[in-house]
Parts: sequence; structure tokens; C-alpha cells
Amino acid sequence: MHHLKVGFQWADQIAQIRNAHSDETGLIRFDNTFYRICKKSSQLFRILLSAGENTGTPPLQLEVNEKDFYINEVATANMERYASTFRAAKVSAGSLNSAIQDLAKCQARGDNVFFLRSLIVFCVAESIRNDQFATILGQCFRAGQMYIGGVENALSIAPWWDLSHQWGKTSDAIHQLNTLKHQHVDIRRIPPQLHECAKTIRVLKAKN
Repeated sequence: MHHLKVGFQWADQIAQIRNAHSDETGLIRFDNTFYRICKKSSQLFRILLSAGENTGTPPLQLEVNEKDFYINEVATANMERYASTFRAAKVSAGSLNSAIQDLAKCQARGDNVFFLRSLIVFCVAESIRNDQFATILGQCFRAGQMYIGGVENALSIAPWWDLSHQWGKTSDAIHQLNTLKHQHVDIRRIPPQLHECAKTIRVLKAKN
């Protein structure tokens, strides 16, 4: 069981979860850090997600597949699909805190339930797969508490939504390079449309 709280330490907390449930590859990214890879596992793990505000709201339990970091359940409810309007959303500390509180207290109704689940699932799952997203999201949370020059307190989902749909293809493309351990992955050798995803993801999908 892992504990995750909305706040400026978001990326550090996510890194601990990521490292506990993925393996090193020895493959070097463009920034001289290493890619990690999902475990070939049928195991599930759980995250207790808490609002950053001290409201007394109980945390939400998320059930996560270790093999790909897909989130199956949010507070025992199945996560079946993303809300149709989700791509146009923005996320901030306030909106994520509200989503946690509304779902924990069963205050959401109708399509809003799907939207709030989508917000939570995307923020957590994509943060685990994509450390750049986790870092920028944490900076937004900090900017919601204090002024940080050049950092907005809300993050548009759309560009990250598009990148998230390239995770599998990008992982496969990197695997096909057959890069030796402790060598840099030459992303120039994968399709150009996957370059940005290759730069932002930390965890690769497991090899087929």
C-alpha cells in the first residue's frame, strides 16, 4: 500500500511508487537518466490518494495493475472509460482536491462522476509512466500555494492526453532498437511522431 498526497512533493512520492513497481533497463535517456520498464506481472497494488487540504476527507483507494499502471478501481468503483469531455480539462491542486473530496463523500452525480474519476486516474497513472508530467504537475500544485515565476497553477490536459496514447507504440519502438545496456537510446531512429513521448516517459511498457 502506498500513500500519495496532492502537493508540491507529488513527483517525489510518485517516484517512490514507480521505483517500487518497475525495473531498471540500463537504457539511457536523452537527459542521462535511465528508462525503467513495467514488470511482467499479474499483481495489483493499491494507492491511498489524499487531498492536500486538511479537510478530514478520507483518502481514496486506487487499485493499479503492476504490468502497465492502468488503474482498475477508484474507491471500489470500476474505472471503465474516460469522460468524453476530459481532454479539454485543466488540472490544478484545487480541482484534484475537490475531485478526491467529492468522490470520497459520494457527492458527485451523473457524468460528473466519470469526469472526476478520469481526472484522478489520468493524473496518477500518467505521473507514474511519465516523470516530466509528474514534475510539471507538482510545480503546478506548488504554484497554487505560492507565486512561482513562469509557472501556472493549472495544467492543460490536452497535450499530455495525446502523448499518453503514444506510450505503447513508443515503448515498442524503443524495444525494437535493441540498444545495449548502459548506452543511450537514439530516438532519431524511431518515428518522428514518437520523439516527444520518448523524451517524457520514464517507464516503458513490458516487451511483448
